[in-house]
Amino acid sequence: MSAPHTPAPTAPAPTAPTHRGRRSTAAVTVLLLVLAVAATAGFLQHRRVAAQDQRALAAAEDGLEQAATDLEAVVVAGEQVLLGSEGQVADEGLRTTLADVLAEASALDTDPEGTGSRAERTRSAETRASDAVGLTATVQAATAAVAEAYASWTLAAVADGWAAARDALASSVAAAELDRDARAPGTPGRAAVEAAIVPAVAARDAVVDPADVDVLSAATAEADAAREALDAAVRDAG
Repeated sequence: MSAPHTPAPTAPAPTAPTHRGRRSTAAVTVLLLVLAVAATAGFLQHRRVAAQDQRALAAAEDGLEQAATDLEAVVVAGEQVLLGSEGQVADEGLRTTLADVLAEASALDTDPEGTGSRAERTRSAETRASDAVGLTATVQAATAAVAEAYASWTLAAVADGWAAARDALASSVAAAELDRDARAPGTPGRAAVEAAIVPAVAARDAVVDPADVDVLSAATAEADAAREALDAAVRDAG
């Protein structure tokens, strides 16, 4: 006799999601979206900050480069003034001051910092640029002081040269006039001396700008030439 037939078990019918389950799933989805948006925003913000930091660093290093270039230019000019004014200023202390600030400027580190964060390198570049700008002004002031002292010394020296040349010419004119007056009228010797006296007197009595080095130098050269010509004319007249 055969065993009784047992029907195969069937899978339970799917249970319809409850209202609470649907809300839980939606909340998880929203949370994931919020987290994704926040992560994206954070990444973008980080990139913006990094870009800003890089621009700030580039600007600071550009400023440092310009400040270093300006400082180098005034140092070169200062060194030339210092060299050219040796022994030709009334106050040597001015040259000592210039030499000191030139040494300080030459020792200043104007290279951009190669290590550290962008912010640290930016601060370093800005600080070094500020130091360079300050020293540029200091070197310029010290250079100007020496240049002015040199100009004053030069003017005084040239003025003294003009005065000496004029006095020497005046002496030659006076001697030539005595020589002329001692000669008989109408003689060739008297005529030659008289002809030489005329330009010599003009050179002696020239009106010059006492504050113009070039004018004084030219007047001095003219006075020396006139004196030499006058003395030669008197000698040649026999």
